[in-house]
Amino acid sequence: MNGFVVDKEMTDHFYALETSLFKKEFLSSRAYLENIFHDNFMEYGKSGLVYRKRDTIDVLYNAGDRDIKIEDFTCEKIDERTYIVHYASINNEGVAAYRTSIWIENDDRLQLYFHQGTIMNKDVKRPDYFNNN
Repeated sequence: MNGFVVDKEMTDHFYALETSLFKKEFLSSRAYLENIFHDNFMEYGKSGLVYRKRDTIDVLYNAGDRDIKIEDFTCEKIDERTYIVHYASINNEGVAAYRTSIWIENDDRLQLYFHQGTIMNKDVKRPDYFNNN
């Protein structure tokens, strides 16, 4: 990978931020969602749909816990205030996806700027570099 790998503490922090979006305790707070998503947030969903901040908050707000397993979580610092996170996810229905998020430090807080989920082809082995944490 070409970025600067962050330390374990920072990686754990990003892991907590990402997984907060799977937990009812965070999804039940509109204020939390308003703060965690950057105003220019965009997502290319695994469904093929494109979501903006308002769409995403409307879908996530008051959602229940989402049973999503994360594997191969990595985080890199791209520049002074930008981070990229990569991981694989498997939901409770067995749907596996590659996920990438771009986080920006904005006004002394981290905000999710971009996210993409891409369904994995189950017939293709994951690339070796994906497993190098």
